[in-house]
Amino acid sequence: MAEFCAERAILFAHPSVIDADAYLKISQEQEIDWVILAGFLKKIPIDFISAFPDRIINIHPALLPNFGGKGMYGKHVHEAVAKSSVRFSGITIHLVNEEFDKGKMLAQFGVLLTNPLSAQDIEGQVRGLEMAHFPSLIESILLNSIL
Repeated sequence: MAEFCAERAILFAHPSVIDADAYLKISQEQEIDWVILAGFLKKIPIDFISAFPDRIINIHPALLPNFGGKGMYGKHVHEAVAKSSVRFSGITIHLVNEEFDKGKMLAQFGVLLTNPLSAQDIEGQVRGLEMAHFPSLIESILLNSIL
């Protein structure tokens, strides 16, 4: 990751101690405006959230509010979807607040589940939605300040 970022002149920081204070300090030193997460699994401390009000975005591999909350990530989400009777799955791009998966929804993109599908099949379809929509939505938000 460090090499990838260096080749593109993108700041890459990985503190030796992984804690919110270290990331908050780096963010403030670098005058970061937005924090873009890609399926970040840990609870974000309130001090960090307060430093970036309505400026932390994450993506969830399901159509919230269904299949969200603590412990609902990755394969756990797709397994729950596969065991349910829902006919759609997808992604939710949302702001981060002090509760898991409860921030304001910015966008949702769905896929029709046409047959009984395995969790792996659902994951593949959802991953396609992530790749197709997350980068362009983030770009639109950052360039146009659409919030």
